[in-house]
Amino acid sequence: MKCHSPQDRWDEAGMVVLFVAALLAIGLTFFDGARCRLDAPDRETFALPRKTINTKSMITEVIRYKVPAAQAAAFEEAYKKTEPILQNSSHCLGYSLFRGVEEPENWMLMLSWDSVEGHEQGFRLDPGFREFFGLVKPFLGQVQEMKHYHASGLNWSRSSQNLSTFEI
Repeated sequence: MKCHSPQDRWDEAGMVVLFVAALLAIGLTFFDGARCRLDAPDRETFALPRKTINTKSMITEVIRYKVPAAQAAAFEEAYKKTEPILQNSSHCLGYSLFRGVEEPENWMLMLSWDSVEGHEQGFRLDPGFREFFGLVKPFLGQVQEMKHYHASGLNWSRSSQNLSTFEI
């Protein structure tokens, strides 16, 4: 059992906030306080049908990996190949892959799902899941953490408009 310092918990919480901010930036818009919808810039080319999602069941799956430098390119390429599979799943709402700055062998994948059930019983029954699993299977031994999280409702981000005028 690993013990996490308070700083580790803040770092993990900060990454969840960054992921939620990224989702907002790519078009996840909230309305009515309890529901959200996906707005694609061009509906005809968007892989998923528009649907209403109950944000109370929406979750983020966090998978932390420790990937040796010699396998980093293959790891990143495997996740590039999973993208169309994730896009075609009605349960996956998006993902982001992060690489450690101070320790580049550390990677964090954050996947947004419509619910735990949608991930575990929906996506895993999708026609593309077998291919998805085959692509990531070589890296399962490097998983450090794989857990689901609910958003706490606390988040903040500086908008891109403010960054151009922000002075330190």
